[in-house]
Amino acid sequence: DELAQSIKRHGVLQPIVVRQNGERYDIIAGERRWRASQRAGLQEIPCVITEVAEEETLTVALVENVQREDLNAIEEAEAYKRLHDTMGFSQAEIAEAVGKDRTTISYAMRLLKLPGSVRQMVLDNELSMGHARALLSLEDKKDIERMSREATAKNWSVRQTEKAVRSRKQPEKKAAESSEPSDETHDVRLRLQRALGAKVDVKLSGKGKGTMVVHFSSRDELSSIIEKIGA
Repeated sequence: DELAQSIKRHGVLQPIVVRQNGERYDIIAGERRWRASQRAGLQEIPCVITEVAEEETLTVALVENVQREDLNAIEEAEAYKRLHDTMGFSQAEIAEAVGKDRTTISYAMRLLKLPGSVRQMVLDNELSMGHARALLSLEDKKDIERMSREATAKNWSVRQTEKAVRSRKQPEKKAAESSEPSDETHDVRLRLQRALGAKVDVKLSGKGKGTMVVHFSSRDELSSIIEKIGA
């Protein structure tokens, strides 16, 4: 309905993509625009005719779907999974097809490991991708569901959610001794995560010593990390 209203006001700004099939044409990309245009009362809409082979039509349709600006993080992850499951694309091939970094694809597909109720919260924009990533580090699905409900009820920021996840993961006997990471530790961790495109845990102690743990969830993500550190 929203797209139909937009088309009434502005027209179809991006042509649909079709493939000739005898005397008719098959829509490869743009079915939503076509249906919304009908609802808006249009008799004609712009289209681009492509000669893409029949076996490639699903790939083109999925890639076009992923590149929609209004695609939710979960919808995007599901589209990547379809490219992987249906077309056999690796994460590197998906990244090349949609013009994104491989770590972005890896991060997105990890969201599908969330419980269904939490994925729905992301679909409904109750939780952001940042919240979802933080919750993923919890191994127990019940813990994830419980904390996601608390995060939405209390309107937690991503950092507050990360803090709650860290506290939940600490052994009970160490909980009393735990403290909020220093600003320096938090800054170092964020810089490393941006540079490596992966989750990083950092613990700084006195005298300039400390430990760093880099997490990865697939061989593709590990390969990307190795490339970024030049090893």
